[in-house]
Amino acid sequence: MKKITLFIFALLIANIVFAQKDSINTGFNEAKDKTDKPFVLSLTAGTAGFGLEVKKVFSNYFDVRLGGNFFNFTGTDLYNLEEIKSETKATLKTMNAHLFAELGSKWVRLVVGAAYFTNTTAKIDLKASDSYTYENTTVTKEQIGTLSECLSYKGLAAYGGISLFRIAPSKRFNVTLDLGTYYLPKPEAKIEGTGLLTGNSSQTAILQENVNDWRWMPTFQLNFNFKI
Repeated sequence: MKKITLFIFALLIANIVFAQKDSINTGFNEAKDKTDKPFVLSLTAGTAGFGLEVKKVFSNYFDVRLGGNFFNFTGTDLYNLEEIKSETKATLKTMNAHLFAELGSKWVRLVVGAAYFTNTTAKIDLKASDSYTYENTTVTKEQIGTLSECLSYKGLAAYGGISLFRIAPSKRFNVTLDLGTYYLPKPEAKIEGTGLLTGNSSQTAILQENVNDWRWMPTFQLNFNFKI
């Protein structure tokens, strides 16, 4: 009888110990779940420019990202065009605000969303940098004038792509990679000329027709993620 009583007593003690252990593990897992669903601040760099995102992670397989990108580039080049010494200036500017959602596996996820593009232009300015002489007639660079071709995008663009590597830092920092494309609104084309190049402005309609399908913008972006 004493052995049976001791055995029952031992079972009760063991049950209490395991119950307390399960309680501790449950609390630990709950705390871990909270830390595994963080807000993440991302510094981004890629073909869409430099930017900043705030990411809310709901699980290892799903998150929502809100952010924006900005890029501004200007380049000049001197060269001879049909015996006229010319200067070309190329300008590329883009700015957007976007909202994305990621869904998939731990290491590869589908990314879908949309962005609003403002102040997004691709422009080439051509002007003579010296006078031009032809058959004893000299034309100054001011008389030759300038020629500008510009494409501008503004409005809502759809986005689709994939995101690679861990959705959020396991500790404080990690890097993810995005590969995707925007489907931009139709661009607005414009040709403007001055001086002897004024007549080129009439070619705007032809340029517009040729670029109506220039709407795909492939992107490659690195995200440097910090858990906050």
